[in-house]
Amino acid sequence: MVIEDIDREKLFEAIKELKPEHSMYIVDYFYKDMSMRQIADKYGISEDAAKKRVYRSIKKLREQFFKKGVK
Repeated sequence: MVIEDIDREKLFEAIKELKPEHSMYIVDYFYKDMSMRQIADKYGISEDAAKKRVYRSIKKLREQFFKKGVK
């Protein structure tokens, strides 16, 4: 899944349907262009934990798209 190839409206809808603990990492990483270090500092977690949470959130976003039939 390439974000540029997806209708932005569908993308925003899918992000809004995620639980807040997932959408906040998507927003910070992709829209605010924060580094993993910045995300870690913001939430008081290790950089490794930030990476895991960002990647887990991306996985959840992909699952949202597959449920909706967007590939």
